[in-house]
Amino acid sequence: MTPLIAELAGCVPAQAVDFRWFEMAPWEGEAEVDPTIFSHHLPFDRTAVVCSLNRAETKVLLLLKQHGEMFGCTPLMLVRGVWQRHKQFGYVFEDGKVRVWHRDGSNVYDPKASAATSFLVLIAAFLRSLDAGPVTAYQPAKKPSHAKRMNQGKRPTYDWTTIVIEPPKPKAAPAGGTHASPRWHERRGHWRNTRSGKRVWVRHCEVGDKAKGAVFHDYKITH
Repeated sequence: MTPLIAELAGCVPAQAVDFRWFEMAPWEGEAEVDPTIFSHHLPFDRTAVVCSLNRAETKVLLLLKQHGEMFGCTPLMLVRGVWQRHKQFGYVFEDGKVRVWHRDGSNVYDPKASAATSFLVLIAAFLRSLDAGPVTAYQPAKKPSHAKRMNQGKRPTYDWTTIVIEPPKPKAAPAGGTHASPRWHERRGHWRNTRSGKRVWVRHCEVGDKAKGAVFHDYKITH
């Protein structure tokens, strides 16, 4: 668990356990973003991304939710210890372009002036990192003291599970085993080619039998 994730997850205690958490390297900015990167799906339906800016004086938290081909973003910034909440927005990749709208119903979006543009740049960098090599995610779970600390106005702590997302491995020859009733595990969203040749997106889900144990087991998405 990274200190930055632990800090920012504790600032959204009511939502933290619903997300898988990732930390990006400190952001130094970039001039241009290839819009096709936004055709990529998130690694999980609910993905939290954190990073630091300006020599860690600013800390950014992006709570990302995927709904089919559409994506929602709740951006928060911690600037010198003070929280700043920015306008929620959604985006979708259509016809080679990114379309953005604001969740409060105001659909005016100026790419040169809107804060959403800066957050989209960070999202693009995160999506690219998924194709660059192994990436580590963290999943929080509530401790028994969670509700008590919340009622006392204290920041809760979590038990964390580490999830390593690795590049796909070559298929091995069948070893005579069976896939019937495997141990419980999470299966990340992934593309599947049907017999008809159509490419479909299979959502993140839980599979297997918990009575046979549990294993965390992830795959990198390729497009």
